[in-house]
Amino acid sequence: CGGPDCDDNDASRHPGAPEGDGSGAGDGVDNDCDGTIDEGTDDFDDDGDGYTEAENDCNDANESVSPGATEVPGNGIDDDCDGSVDEAEGDDDDSGDDGEAGTAGPSGPSQGRDGQGGFGCDCSQAQPNGHAVVSARLLLLAVLALVPGCLRRRRG
Repeated sequence: CGGPDCDDNDASRHPGAPEGDGSGAGDGVDNDCDGTIDEGTDDFDDDGDGYTEAENDCNDANESVSPGATEVPGNGIDDDCDGSVDEAEGDDDDSGDDGEAGTAGPSGPSQGRDGQGGFGCDCSQAQPNGHAVVSARLLLLAVLALVPGCLRRRRG
């Protein structure tokens, strides 16, 4: 017959036809005759990172997020699609700070496992009001950076 479709023997293959098998899965065929197979289905890698939704890519619109990606602590994203946001290697509480687990209450972090509070608590845990708490390590670094200047002012 000829015409604009890409398979004269298959009426379901023509420009504008839906891709895939109708269930969201790909069928390995270029149904809409645009030269790309299965785009818009779970079997198509939309962001070009080598993973599809069918291969557990949890954000196929972002090429830096996939099961093969490295988790970036502190960015609020599940970069490696494992179901945990901002975990770090060796971190025992998935908070991303490799600290000891503590609990957070309305007024801030409570005592850690050692019962001493302070550096024994996991100070990066989110608070009930949705605000994050600065980690104890970061706070300590900031204070230590200020100490030399304060000592110079007292002496001088």
